Amino acid sequence: MEKIVSTLIGVVIAIGGSAVLFIGANKWFDQAHVRWSRFGAITGGVVGVVLSGILVGNRILQWRTSAAEDATDLSWILVLLFGVLFAAWGVGLTTSTGRNRRLMVGAGGGLVVAVVVGAFMRPLAWPAMQILPLIGWPVGLGVVGAALAAARKRDLVKSSLTGATIGWFFGAFLAPSLGSGTVAEAVMGLAVLGVGVGSRLGLNEPIDRSGRERLQLRSRAVIFVAPALVFIGATLVIPTIQTLALSFFGPRGRDVVAFKNYTDVLGSPDIFNVASWQNIFTTGLFLWGAVLAAFGYLFARYKGKAIGGGTDWSGLSAGSMALGGLLVAFATFTTLRGVIWNNLWWVFSVTVLAAGLGLAIAVLSDRAKGESVAKSLIFMPMAISFVGAGIIWRFMYLARPQGRPQTGVLNFLWVGLGNLSAGESTAGVIVTVVLVVGIVFLGFLAFRAWKAEQNTVAIGSLITALPFVWLLWRFLGDGIGGLARDAETGGAVVLDGALVGEPIIFLQEQPWNTFWLILVLIWIQTGFAMVVFSAAIKGVPTDLIEASKVDGATENETFWRVTIPQIAPTIGVVTTTLIVLVMKVFDIPKVMTNGQFGTNVLANEMWQKAFTELNIGAGAALAMILFFSVLPVMYYNIRRQREAV
Repeated sequence: MEKIVSTLIGVVIAIGGSAVLFIGANKWFDQAHVRWSRFGAITGGVVGVVLSGILVGNRILQWRTSAAEDATDLSWILVLLFGVLFAAWGVGLTTSTGRNRRLMVGAGGGLVVAVVVGAFMRPLAWPAMQILPLIGWPVGLGVVGAALAAARKRDLVKSSLTGATIGWFFGAFLAPSLGSGTVAEAVMGLAVLGVGVGSRLGLNEPIDRSGRERLQLRSRAVIFVAPALVFIGATLVIPTIQTLALSFFGPRGRDVVAFKNYTDVLGSPDIFNVASWQNIFTTGLFLWGAVLAAFGYLFARYKGKAIGGGTDWSGLSAGSMALGGLLVAFATFTTLRGVIWNNLWWVFSVTVLAAGLGLAIAVLSDRAKGESVAKSLIFMPMAISFVGAGIIWRFMYLARPQGRPQTGVLNFLWVGLGNLSAGESTAGVIVTVVLVVGIVFLGFLAFRAWKAEQNTVAIGSLITALPFVWLLWRFLGDGIGGLARDAETGGAVVLDGALVGEPIIFLQEQPWNTFWLILVLIWIQTGFAMVVFSAAIKGVPTDLIEASKVDGATENETFWRVTIPQIAPTIGVVTTTLIVLVMKVFDIPKVMTNGQFGTNVLANEMWQKAFTELNIGAGAALAMILFFSVLPVMYYNIRRQREAV
């Protein structure tokens, strides 16, 4: 009950505080039209309270009654003091009209505020100034500001003063080491900074009545957007900047090492390794993929000439090319090892297979009996968290030692299949009959399709029959399934009159253990792709489909030439969403293998470096590599959405 009450009180305070801030912000900007000086006072007071609160909160400013440990901390008074000082400064700037007077008020107010800040600054923030940075940074950034102003035809004095002031801040407080200077250096640095900021504010022209009205109107958009911008800034922008800065520091985040973290990370063979790239072209996956891709291309050319076109990418040709490309990609990812290659394998496999399976299910189940039930079952994994899915599939992949009963679902079936293929039992006969019936049925289907001049269906049926033929050959020959084999004779091992099962160690046998992890995310995300594609397919105008059928197009041609172009934007949305999701995958590898046995990914490697090995710099560098990898996809997605609007 206490927790419920405290939660309700928190909700009430949050709602009430949000309402007060919203109403207060509206009243605040109303003063721009009602009374300009009051608006200046409120604006200055808010800025002063926020800035001083940040400085006090980070213990840069402090006011204690004495140096004793039990001394009273009066730092909160500093927040009020700076609120009053900034409010007076704001009134002075809004009531001054002449350029010289505004310049004097701005520079004088900045000087007063800076001196007060220096008086209460803690010694750990005193800078040990050096001549070269004090001169180089202001002059350099001042020249940059002037050049930008000349290029954009803006005021040279204002732009150069802005650049020089920012340069002074860099040269006085960021370039030197803090904590080893004197109070005089701190006050001098702050005084020049305050005069620069105040002078820049004083150079602005006074805002007339029409400008105040525009400010009042534009403030409404700012009031509505500001909470979201503050939240995004606090949770995304500021942490990103801090992480970028940390990536240039050493393991403890103290010594500057420039780009060493990036070179060490990308130069590590555990992260990125292409030493065995020649072996890609000798793998069976690559050879079969090349054969299928060549067949798909030749069939597309043949069918294109038959219908009077150049190349017909549909049906069997597109499927063969896609399967060939998939096999070639798998040949690459199983040969090249490293964290980055693992991430690319995740991105490719989940994006292609989840989107492809989702599209296939959406098409096959469209307007079919039991459509809602089937889609509900396929979508159900989306309700499971990644951690929960990882735990479920660990039990699926579980492998007990050789010869012991298997409790993992897949190994139970695998070892059971081995017992059936090696033993003489009724179940083995049943499996043989089922395989034979399947082969005969697919052969009959291919014959009927050939008679009906549906060559695509005929060839597809024959290709589908090949795995059944292979299973039957292995089942009747050497056997198939998880059985321990004698190294000399090749026969099944029998212990105490029973066959010895040999399970597959799914999560440890490299390199395919990475794919078994990927399969978990495919299982989850296929339902998402299916639902989105199903909605898009139902939105395709029926007039187009009926018109294509009237023109003599088959179902296959209608799908590839009408449906696919209509849902192309949806395919782009699903693809980019999956890429962003998979690039930062962390939960599944963490739960199932903790990145061991060659299954590590960027997010898990970042966690290991930063929080296990306590190498903050390397962890930040990995985080930035991950961020920059996702950024182009996000940019493309946002740009495409803006163009669509």
